[in-house]
Amino acid sequence: MRILGATTALFLLSVTVSYGQQDSKAKACGLYDAQTEMNLCYAKEAREADAALNATYQKLISRLKDDKVALAKLIASERAWVAFRDANIAAMWPVGPNEDANVTYGSVHPMCVSIALAGMTYQRRRDLEERLTRQEGNVCSDAVAGCTPKPSPRNPGSSETVGTR
Repeated sequence: MRILGATTALFLLSVTVSYGQQDSKAKACGLYDAQTEMNLCYAKEAREADAALNATYQKLISRLKDDKVALAKLIASERAWVAFRDANIAAMWPVGPNEDANVTYGSVHPMCVSIALAGMTYQRRRDLEERLTRQEGNVCSDAVAGCTPKPSPRNPGSSETVGTR
């Protein structure tokens, strides 16, 4: 039993570290004595990560409201990321269509999923936040960060970004 407990602890540590989970609240979730309490705590952490991501996403939407093409690309990107996130989680703990993941992987499964979801979600939020901040000197810095399309001197009818960084 001690080996199983130690193996589970090492696994959770590796999942947490691999997703860059730095939040002290998540670390505190592991201090509970009962698995149900840990499951609930990590689920709450995943919901908080999702709320933070949604707030950042809304800022980007607001920033792009006048650029229909960029807005459509952002929405498509977020939908694709959600599909990737869900597929990635399913691949981490695969089960068949009539199988119960909690039976297959045990009572720690909800906690493990929540840890992975929170980690991926916090990383996505960081990625979107970078799009809101201009990186001075980085010519490849995201156009959303404050670079507005201007007519190109080479093609006056076009609307490509030129020297506005």
